[in-house]
Amino acid sequence: MSAYRKIVCATRGGKASKKTEERAIEIAKATGAKLTFIHIVNTDLNFLKSSTGKIVLDTVQDDLRECGRLILNIAQNRAKKAGISAKIEIREGIISEQIEDFLEKRKDINLLVIGCTTEEGKSSVGEARKLAERIRKDLGIDVLLLED
Repeated sequence: MSAYRKIVCATRGGKASKKTEERAIEIAKATGAKLTFIHIVNTDLNFLKSSTGKIVLDTVQDDLRECGRLILNIAQNRAKKAGISAKIEIREGIISEQIEDFLEKRKDINLLVIGCTTEEGKSSVGEARKLAERIRKDLGIDVLLLED
C-alpha cells in the first residue's frame, strides 16, 4: 500500500457502508492520511413528483438531506473513536457524477474508498466497477472498491 496523503470515503450509511468506512479509517490510520467522508443525496426523485406532488417531493428531499448529515456525523464519530480527525462533505445530485466532480476539483486526493453490495443487484455492482475504472483512468486516483 502506497503512502496516501488524502483519502475520500463515499458512504451511504447502513451495514455495508460501515465496513467501507472502517476500511478507510484503517488506511488513514496506517498511512497518516487525511480523511474525508462524502455522502451524496440522490435528487433523482422526479418519479415522486408526478404521483405525489411537489410538496411531498420537497419533504422527501429535506428528509434525505437530514439523513445524509446524520450518516456523515456517525462516520466522523467512528473515525474520531479510532483517533482520526475526519472531514465531512454532503452533496446533492447523481451519485457517480457528484463523486467524480468532487474528486476532479481536488487534485490532492489519491485514494477513493467506495463500497457496493449485491443486495442492490448486479447492475449496481457493475456501475460501481465502471465508476472506479473511470476514476482510475481519467483522474489517476487509486480506488479501493469493496464488494459485499
